[in-house]
Amino acid sequence: MRVEFIESLRCPADHAASPLITVANERRGDDIIDATLGCAMCGAEYALRDGCAIFPPRDLHTHAGANDPSATEQPRHPTAPPSDRSDALRLAAMLGLTE
Repeated sequence: MRVEFIESLRCPADHAASPLITVANERRGDDIIDATLGCAMCGAEYALRDGCAIFPPRDLHTHAGANDPSATEQPRHPTAPPSDRSDALRLAAMLGLTE
């Protein structure tokens, strides 16, 4: 993922928009290949693998129960790649990405 695109990523959790802090593990020029993305506001961490940011499905960010503390926890290191690459291709098309 190009550095200029990473700078526009925001935490998907249910709070005010917050940019993600990137800790790159592998770079190739202006592309970040492997990294950890973290939110300073809520502490959530997300993976960037093979140049693609991996965010959990939206329903994992909702509060399942007010008395269940685990219901509001954010996943710390999701590592599973998206199950359907066509979703990634559709997103790339919507963003006008050609690489």
